[in-house]
Amino acid sequence: MENCGVFDTTNMTDLDELERLYAAATKEQWILRPMSYGYDLAVPSQVSPVPGSYGGWFAELHTANFGQDEQEAKDEFEANALLIIAFHNAFPALAAELRALRELVGECRGFAENMRQIFAAPNFTDRYDDAGRCERMIKRIDALQSVERARMNKEAST
Repeated sequence: MENCGVFDTTNMTDLDELERLYAAATKEQWILRPMSYGYDLAVPSQVSPVPGSYGGWFAELHTANFGQDEQEAKDEFEANALLIIAFHNAFPALAAELRALRELVGECRGFAENMRQIFAAPNFTDRYDDAGRCERMIKRIDALQSVERARMNKEAST
C-alpha cells in the first residue's frame, strides 16, 4: 500500500473503488479468533490447529490493556472488529446485488417511460391514473440516479 498513514474512507461510496480495495485485501472469509491479548483477524484455512500458534492471522486487535472500568470501550472495540469482518465477508454479495439493482432501476425507468406515454395517449383516457403513477415512478428513479451522479461528480472532483 503506497500510503501507510491515515487512509480517509469517510465518503467512500464508489462501488468500483470499494471493489478494488476488496480485491487487494486478504482473500477468503475472515474470522475473529480470541487470543490472550485480544483477537486476531484471521483466515480460517491458514489458522493452525495447534493452541497458541500464530499462523493465519493478519491483524491483531489488542484488548487486553482495557481495564475492568473500560468494559464499554472494549465491547465497542470488539463490535467494530466483528462489523469489519461481517462487511468483508458480505461485500461480494452486496456489491453484486447493488450492481444488479442499479441495472434494474435503469430498465424500470425505461419501462415506466414507455407505459406513461401509452397511458397518456388520447385513446387511454381512462388510464390517466396509471400515467400519473408512471410519472411519479420516473421522478423517483430520476431523483435516485441524480443523487448517485452528484455523489460520483463530487468524488471525482476531490
